[in-house]
Amino acid sequence: MSADIERFERAFSMHVSGPVADCDCGRVFWDAYNSGYDWSEGERERLEADKAATAVQYGVERICLEGRIYCMDCNCWHERATRIIEWLRNHQSSIGEWFRLEKKSLEHAASEVPSIE
Repeated sequence: MSADIERFERAFSMHVSGPVADCDCGRVFWDAYNSGYDWSEGERERLEADKAATAVQYGVERICLEGRIYCMDCNCWHERATRIIEWLRNHQSSIGEWFRLEKKSLEHAASEVPSIE
């Protein structure tokens, strides 16, 4: 994994894990190691038998890119993240300006809220 993707993952991972998750690409990932989950009847057995399901040794983490949920263990999101990283780099000044304008707008909205004494 490239250093760019690693930094992107650290910044944008949802930092939420669970026993099983469907990636946007259609792959299923599941935690085959931890047994403390409240599995539905037969769910774990179905995952073990499903050759398309990928077992991992920890809770399945996710990342959301443009409204789509990907599993961190899947590489399918790397290409999209690489394009987003490039866009961010190419628009740093504009992004900074957007944050400046957003801050100004929020400060104005906050100043309009009546104070309670």
